Amino acid sequence: MAFGHALKGMLVLIGLTAVFYASFNTYGKNLARPISELARASRNIAGGDLTAKVDVERQDEVGELGRAFNGMQRSLKGRLDELSLLLRISQNVSTSIDINQSMPLILRGAVRGTGAVGARAVILNPNGRAPLAFAEGPSAEEMRVLDRTLMTIAGDRKELALVSPLWVEAMFGMPEHGLPVKALYAVSLQSQNEFHGVFYVGYGQPRELDKNERELLHTLAGQAAVLVENALLF
Repeated sequence: MAFGHALKGMLVLIGLTAVFYASFNTYGKNLARPISELARASRNIAGGDLTAKVDVERQDEVGELGRAFNGMQRSLKGRLDELSLLLRISQNVSTSIDINQSMPLILRGAVRGTGAVGARAVILNPNGRAPLAFAEGPSAEEMRVLDRTLMTIAGDRKELALVSPLWVEAMFGMPEHGLPVKALYAVSLQSQNEFHGVFYVGYGQPRELDKNERELLHTLAGQAAVLVENALLF
């Protein structure tokens, strides 16, 4: 009788051990797969492939690690794309004094770099009363109604951020249904403390730019100011 109980206990113990081993083995495989994917993606990024991502749908710490990795990958790719864009624009501006050729390139960079629906540069014209205006993007021509007010504002402040239709409506005194954009960001064009005009982008939805986007627009505005100064000198 005692031997039977001992045998049953041993069989139960063996069964529990087998279940534990199988569960542990499955858990180990489930843990190893996403870790291996993370390692592979890391090697790909180190090799220059910035499209590398990991497919982790887990809700535990490993899943959180995978989502953080994908966020890092998107941020890194975005920053390198911005640097590549700025390099191309800088090379063009440094080798050209033709404002009609280079200004559209700068504006296209602003549209591409921040997802704007339109970008405009309005420049004081030394040879006439009407300012020079450059526009890029699907809504850029509709935004011309904002030029006069922004030129006045840009003379007194270096930047202006309007993040919602209410802010845009209040600034320009226009009804919301008549607004060409739902948000905008403007930067004063200045070089050596001399005011040249205004550089601004508009968005089709309420939008608050992050730090990287603001820095990109300020850099592009700086390139535009250099271009204007070069054009005036020559």
